[in-house]
Amino acid sequence: MSDYNSDNHDNDIDFGHVTAEDDKRDREVVVVDTRRRSIKRIAALLLVIAIISTVTVLGTLSKYTTTVDLPTSTAIVAKFTPLDPIASFDLFSVVGDTNGANYANPPVADTDIASSVSPNPAIIAPGSWGKAEFTVSDASQVTVNVAVTFMETNDDHIPIEYSADGVTWGDISELDVPTTAVTSGGSTYEVYWRWPFESGDDMGDTTLGLAGTATVTITGTATFTQVD
Repeated sequence: MSDYNSDNHDNDIDFGHVTAEDDKRDREVVVVDTRRRSIKRIAALLLVIAIISTVTVLGTLSKYTTTVDLPTSTAIVAKFTPLDPIASFDLFSVVGDTNGANYANPPVADTDIASSVSPNPAIIAPGSWGKAEFTVSDASQVTVNVAVTFMETNDDHIPIEYSADGVTWGDISELDVPTTAVTSGGSTYEVYWRWPFESGDDMGDTTLGLAGTATVTITGTATFTQVD
């Protein structure tokens, strides 16, 4: 009887006794289970995010969209096209007589001077005069002012006077040609010249006549400027 009991005690399992190894194993199992649950949660969260992103993208791609061209805007630079106003300007084309001259009218060729109509160069003498009219034209697409100036080359000092109106006479540097806006039809100017018959220097006039070589040359410029 006692032997039987001894054997039974040897085979009994002590469920109340947990070793350190068993405790370690249990904790490892818990950690593994926790990691698995965390991975599952992360996978589920990623799946939800992917689904939301897909729905958002699909929603974006499915809405109406189009592109419409706006009207084209184009500009071109305005033309600045002043025309040559001096091409037909010849102050000495007709040489008239100051005796009884009406400066408001074109000069009549002075028959007292040889070749008084368009010789090259023109022949002038005391008591002669003339004028020239010219038009300054402009084809620009902007408003333009024009300033006209004249220069004289007169090395032998022929006593010529100049005027812009046939009333006020003086040196060419004093010629008052107003700056004006060029109109659509052009701006017209007149320039007058005369060699007074009684210049007050008969000796000087005679000296010039005896030599017969003195010349006078008039040049002019027209400066076009855009109006601001």
